[in-house]
Amino acid sequence: MWTSIRGGLLAVCCLGVMSHSLAGDDRDQNRSMKGVFRGNHTGNCMESQGGFTPNLQFQLNGFAGKYSEIWVSTLVFPGDGTVTETYQGTTYFQGDPYFPDALGAGTFVGTCRHTINMNANKSFTIKGSCRSTLPQGPAAGQEAVVEGIVVHGQFSEDYNSFILGSLEPNAQTLTLSSGYVAPRLCGQTGNFIRVK
Repeated sequence: MWTSIRGGLLAVCCLGVMSHSLAGDDRDQNRSMKGVFRGNHTGNCMESQGGFTPNLQFQLNGFAGKYSEIWVSTLVFPGDGTVTETYQGTTYFQGDPYFPDALGAGTFVGTCRHTINMNANKSFTIKGSCRSTLPQGPAAGQEAVVEGIVVHGQFSEDYNSFILGSLEPNAQTLTLSSGYVAPRLCGQTGNFIRVK
């Protein structure tokens, strides 16, 4: 009986040491990536008020269109599992011939709030949402909220740079202050370096 009790206590102690060690690893990773990073993104989106089929086809019910975006941003990692991003950039609309007012380009400025999930190999997943103002373009003067953002990344060995990318189309929701709401599928890439 004492043998089984000692075995049980040993197992509990080992689990405690392992969980403490894993928690320490998480804290070490958070400390290592803590800082300010500056970089650029490029992205492509397809947008459809009708949404999309399971095989990623447009459901043509209302406006549908596609566009590319280029933006520069600063990401702040405070070391607590969150990320704050401030950015500004330009959208280039490929437009829809039935909605000529949506052709052209527009600008955006805003802030994102994300959470980050780190892996032992220094790869990570960021999830969050962004809120922008639109100074120029077809929706000038409006605010935009994008929800459902998911992006994957990889830190360098020394945590002084990282890359971002989309592994598959990311289903998001775009809402404008005018009341316009549309699902969209987006993908992006980005490169960042530590500035602080």
